[in-house]
Amino acid sequence: MSVAAQTPEPRVQPVALHQSLPDANWPGVLNATAGNNSILWFDPTAFINPALYVFGNTPRSIGGVRQPAAIIINASLFKTFRLNESLRLQFRGEAFNAPNHTNLAAASGSFTAGANGLNANDGFGRITSARDPRRVQLALKLIF
Repeated sequence: MSVAAQTPEPRVQPVALHQSLPDANWPGVLNATAGNNSILWFDPTAFINPALYVFGNTPRSIGGVRQPAAIIINASLFKTFRLNESLRLQFRGEAFNAPNHTNLAAASGSFTAGANGLNANDGFGRITSARDPRRVQLALKLIF
């Protein structure tokens, strides 16, 4: 009886994060060779187009893929000043995404079959954008 063990190929991970937490299981892989600022969220090479007249085992839309979490904290401060009996002035300060946490957008799930049956869409499985950064607005409201 013989037992063989094979270790999987290492995944390319963000260097700064990998050095700080070497044993973490990262869901995203930074593709440093692409020359763009995108994150490979899942492996697009795991998908192939099925043979002609054969149903595949993946739905047309892969909406069940877990997407990045969003941490959004909004804060507001109001202060009302009474100017006279019937007139008030309200100062309002509001911050949306107050801690300025980077919230990644969803990964592209559009598979485009190429001539060889493999994916031809470079954006498939990639996150190429993020949600809005911190937004701050100040306002004065006159109440009469």
